[in-house]
Amino acid sequence: MAIGSLILFVISTVLLGTVGLPLVWIALWGLSFGGAATLLQTALGQRVTNDALDIVMSLNATVWNVSIALAGALGGLLVQAGGAILLPWVTAVAAGLALLVVIRYLH
Repeated sequence: MAIGSLILFVISTVLLGTVGLPLVWIALWGLSFGGAATLLQTALGQRVTNDALDIVMSLNATVWNVSIALAGALGGLLVQAGGAILLPWVTAVAAGLALLVVIRYLH
């Protein structure tokens, strides 16, 4: 499920950068990525021992929060440097990397 969600997310960001109908692609983006935190947390929880569960879940929450902060800063710099047109492309690359990590470590 996490892999399908990330694939749909990458597709929606590429479409957002190339094809009209931005509201459709933004809706697809939201539908594909809305449950990502829960999906990835569940996948992590299924792959660790009960002894490591508290640590892994704490690290997961920390990584999510740091990622949100860094993405906001990076997004601001990208918009300032080249405009909003860069955002879908950088997002697609980052989501593609996340997809590779999920396939490698959580599948």
